Amino acid sequence: MIILPIGHDSLTVRRLPLATGIIIVACIVVSALTCNRIEEETAPTPAPLAAVATYYAAHDHLALSEPMLKALPQGLRSLYAVNREWMAWYEKSPGDVDLWLKEGVVAGSVAMEQALAEVARQFGGAAPSALAQAGLPAADYLRSDARKRTFLSRLVSLDPGEIERQQAELDRLAEAFGRWKKGEILPRFGFVPGKPRPLALLTYPFLHLSVLHLVFNMLFLWFAAVKLEDIWGRPTFVAAYALFGAAAGLTHAAMHPTSLDPLVGASGAVAGLMGAFLVRLHRTRIDFAYAYWIGRFRYGTFAAPAYFMLPLWFAGELSSGLLFDVGNVAYWSHVGGFAAGVAVALLLRAFRYEERVLKREPDPLPRPETSFVAPLAPTAAGIAEPFRITRLRVQELVPSALSERGLEGLTWDNARVELAAGDVICLAPARIDRVDREPASTYFSRGVPEEPAFAILVVSRAERGPQVDVVPAYMIDLAKVRFAALLPSPRASLRENALLFANTLADLFRGARVVRGDEIASAGRVPVYTGVEEFVEAARKACTAVPGSRMGDPDHPAGT
Repeated sequence: MIILPIGHDSLTVRRLPLATGIIIVACIVVSALTCNRIEEETAPTPAPLAAVATYYAAHDHLALSEPMLKALPQGLRSLYAVNREWMAWYEKSPGDVDLWLKEGVVAGSVAMEQALAEVARQFGGAAPSALAQAGLPAADYLRSDARKRTFLSRLVSLDPGEIERQQAELDRLAEAFGRWKKGEILPRFGFVPGKPRPLALLTYPFLHLSVLHLVFNMLFLWFAAVKLEDIWGRPTFVAAYALFGAAAGLTHAAMHPTSLDPLVGASGAVAGLMGAFLVRLHRTRIDFAYAYWIGRFRYGTFAAPAYFMLPLWFAGELSSGLLFDVGNVAYWSHVGGFAAGVAVALLLRAFRYEERVLKREPDPLPRPETSFVAPLAPTAAGIAEPFRITRLRVQELVPSALSERGLEGLTWDNARVELAAGDVICLAPARIDRVDREPASTYFSRGVPEEPAFAILVVSRAERGPQVDVVPAYMIDLAKVRFAALLPSPRASLRENALLFANTLADLFRGARVVRGDEIASAGRVPVYTGVEEFVEAARKACTAVPGSRMGDPDHPAGT
């Protein structure tokens, strides 16, 4: 089954995601410049090494340097060790070798010669992996008399000048391999746990092993990074991205301290962004596309909140790291990066980094999941207490208790709200068609698409004092009110409950006014607004016009 993100409701930003774009372009450019070389480096037997092995298999009496010998497969190294013993015997006692060869032909020498010829033929093929697939003679046959007689007979028959020429050709191939080896990209810029280099922690996220590896990483990077860059600013975002990549690499190294396989790819750093996204934007609804095959091919889309899908993904990576930490996927780098992202986001929240350092204002887009501020012009009618109220701050409120004392609930960031019976100014039931140009059911009635999107705005009195700038308001989505104690009639439709619930709250908050709009009492219907902004503006105007609502102070003129 394949599940891929295709969007989410926090992609609208106030500034261009320049840093995210540069990172993506850099990864694409680096991959375009290095993909052929990395493909060659990750082959079972790279072409320069195959050239050396092929030539040596056909001229196994020649000498190899120690570094070159270490690069060859184990089968050829075993063959080489035995050959050097016989070479040393020939160089030390050529007469004894001649005498031994004159003793007679040993059965099997022809078969051995044919086996070596087949090895050389396969090595000479186009596929670099031929060396690994060829299959050298069995270990017990390497020291057999048949192979020994074949090897020494060929050695004795060779002209010294010819051996010198063959050795020069093998040395040339070995030097070419040495130059190629020095230019390897993965050991130089990938992060090798067994030979760690600090600089590689910054370079390895830009390398990718294939086009699919690049595409999937960049897809997840885009969806996780755009909003975080907008919130944190470019310098903080870039620093956090580098930190997440380093944390991912170090976690992988901690779990595989002796590994010589280079770690590459942006997935660890992207996992860090996903962890930070979970903390900072956990209420975001993410859209996914899925496809699977069970009897027949099926595909479609669905949406789920970040606070559900991202922990689920992390649990999968953690379990894979514990149970299946093999193959080409560095699960522990994902685990380490994600944990680093969560930790960094929690620290920034604890120190109020956005408010104190970045001086970041609330998101200007009106979304029920977040807070937004609408101007509120005060009036002087019926003023009994000194207030100067200039703005209305709106947050979504999920009710949890309704009693004679008032209404209790939680905001989007799990802050508890208690609205006492004497602190509510007005109520405003409504049906909202769109939120930020999208169907309101995306926000208000997820899971109940056949019902319209209803909301009730509850405006409460601000904290009493000589000067108050912001009046809190709470938007209640009736589609999320599932408790029988909170719904006047569980068997009624959502439309009917909008009126019933508003009347219930009006009875509770007797000093408040119900903003009916369109003569809701006589028409028996809920007013319809094309967007959240229109709804809030209508409620604002109605609230400021309520006599005795204490919405202004004649001694303090209105602000903006």
